[in-house]
Amino acid sequence: ILTSVNDNLQGEQIPGSNASPTAGDWRNIYAYGYSSNDGVLQLLQTQVLYGGGVNSPGGAAVYGNACDSMSLTQTRVAQSAGHGLATDSVSPSLSGCTLEANLGHGLFCTGSTPQLTDNFFIGNGGWGALLNSVALSDYSGNTGSGNGINGFGLSGTVYSDRSWSQPSHTFPFVLNGSITVNDNVTFTLPAGMLVKAADQSQLLVYGNLVCAGTEQAPVQLVSVQDDSQGGDTSGNGPSEGAPGDWQGVYCYGYSSNNGIADLDWTVLRHAGGSGASQGGLHLAYSDQASLDDCTFGQCSASGVTVENCSPVLSRCLMEYNLSHGLYSNPGSSSHLLDNQFDHNGGWGVYLNSVTLTSYSGNTGTGNALNGLGLSGTVSSTQTWQHPDDHFPFVLNGTVTVNDDVSLNLTPGLVCKSQPAGSFLVYGNLNASGQATAPVRLTSLRDDSIGGDTANDGSVAPAPGDWVGVYLYGYSSNNGNGNLSWCYLDYAGNGQAAVQADYCDNLNIQHSRLMFSAGDGLRANYCSFSLGGSLVAANQGAGVFHNGYTATMGSCSGDAGSNCIFGNGSWALYNNTTNPIEACGNFWGSDDPATIDAMIHDDDENASFGAVDFSNFSVIGCAPVITSITAVDDVVTLEWLPVAGASGYIVYSSATPWGTFTEDTSGVYMGTQWMAPRPSDLHCYRITAILE
Repeated sequence: ILTSVNDNLQGEQIPGSNASPTAGDWRNIYAYGYSSNDGVLQLLQTQVLYGGGVNSPGGAAVYGNACDSMSLTQTRVAQSAGHGLATDSVSPSLSGCTLEANLGHGLFCTGSTPQLTDNFFIGNGGWGALLNSVALSDYSGNTGSGNGINGFGLSGTVYSDRSWSQPSHTFPFVLNGSITVNDNVTFTLPAGMLVKAADQSQLLVYGNLVCAGTEQAPVQLVSVQDDSQGGDTSGNGPSEGAPGDWQGVYCYGYSSNNGIADLDWTVLRHAGGSGASQGGLHLAYSDQASLDDCTFGQCSASGVTVENCSPVLSRCLMEYNLSHGLYSNPGSSSHLLDNQFDHNGGWGVYLNSVTLTSYSGNTGTGNALNGLGLSGTVSSTQTWQHPDDHFPFVLNGTVTVNDDVSLNLTPGLVCKSQPAGSFLVYGNLNASGQATAPVRLTSLRDDSIGGDTANDGSVAPAPGDWVGVYLYGYSSNNGNGNLSWCYLDYAGNGQAAVQADYCDNLNIQHSRLMFSAGDGLRANYCSFSLGGSLVAANQGAGVFHNGYTATMGSCSGDAGSNCIFGNGSWALYNNTTNPIEACGNFWGSDDPATIDAMIHDDDENASFGAVDFSNFSVIGCAPVITSITAVDDVVTLEWLPVAGASGYIVYSSATPWGTFTEDTSGVYMGTQWMAPRPSDLHCYRITAILE
């Protein structure tokens, strides 16, 4: 026992003792091993009490500087006026020790490699333990309570494979600066680990980060201000973490580095830095990244940022981040399966000029832009699908499908588009919907399907809101399109809704091409088949044929069963010398002369091929709504006329997927209906009466 002369509880009373020992009554134990000195200190079952007096070297009751060796076992250091134990450039070993009631930190180490196992840090005025810029090792069994900052603070470098463990969340590890994991080194956080992070701290991984959480015991990395986990670690009273409280995790694999992240059941919150300088988890040039069942939330930037690497994310949640849930830079390729993106300040997902993969099962709600935004290249055959109309795919630019590669769009898929959005197909585009679940390709502003994705209120979609589908098969390219039960609306920004140049094959069945700012379909130097489809309300021609063979309905076999009417110029423009059979279609009229006037063929120019439109249908298609306006508390609907209709019935519902009932609040004027504007959201459908 090494104690104050005034400590009458230990040994005999010393003459002159005042019987009131006080922190700092004496200086300290100072082990100094610089140069040729040994400075060896070995304490076994020792108590050091009331030290740390004025001018104590290292400001601690026990101080080691450049020691050859320093070992404390089952030793108690208490009531120091400074730190309990401090070291500089020495690698102390502490096992089963107690550091308590010291006015500074319980333990303070710099520039060393401390070995700490099963120690107790109790009631110290500063940190329970603070390791500053040290060579980090394995730590286990260390606990603490009642410290000014009740945690195990650390910064430094992991030079060899290490693993941390803790018996209690109430004495968590706390990042107090940068922790660097060197290349070819694995740093493991086991299940149940709680790591908090102080101001602007960071975990920088050149090697491998393994977070081996479980559903019952996730790994957590959160702000030191988050009292909901591990209590009031910082000792500043009730507080909760905020976006940007710390930098986050940065995995960097450039050049020969690994930068690998293997995270299971891991929760990361409050990162991104004060300047939103990085994602909560930033993956840059990572050799590999696998994120399963993880949560990334409340970050000042994106929850996850991907740069020049190919992570796999499965069943993860990105929520309440101030920017995007996930952002991927050009040159990356993110694999996303069954993830959730909720209440982020930007996009749920934003994949910018990336290598596109298969995506399925991803959902989201409450994001500022509530969709999976993407642009880039499909370089191998991929399939897109999703379970939620309200979290659609959104084209932010061009999606290029390479030659000899297929992009498959599955039944029920909704893909909206910004103005520059397009599918540029050198390979194959297969949009394979079903009657009850068509593929929908439409404007970002189209709220009739998937809700208000852009969060722009009641802004209406318009022709030319996006580019459309461009099939290009010149030279050795395929340029194939197979559209079945595919509804394509509001395209035509600089081309036809579907434009095919030199395509090997184009087959459109049971589909819809509407509201294009140009033609509905334009075929240049290729053949196409169009059947059972609606081509209407396009500002250019319904169909412009400048190719080889057009199959639009056999005059001796299967009828075309298309509805081609209400377009801005010609219903069908034959710009070739080849004749076209277009029998069994509805053209918006039951008068042959009227129909003939809508078709450009040899009647207009003798050098062009004739169009046979005989056996045309006189039974119109379903009404096509062309506009919905709400002005001066009056809702006005307008639609294209249906041949043979004796009248129309308007139905409404509070939601697009709800039950539609007849709306008797309005009056009919031909193909127009006007009614008082309802106080809540209303969706409308129209049925023609054929008698």
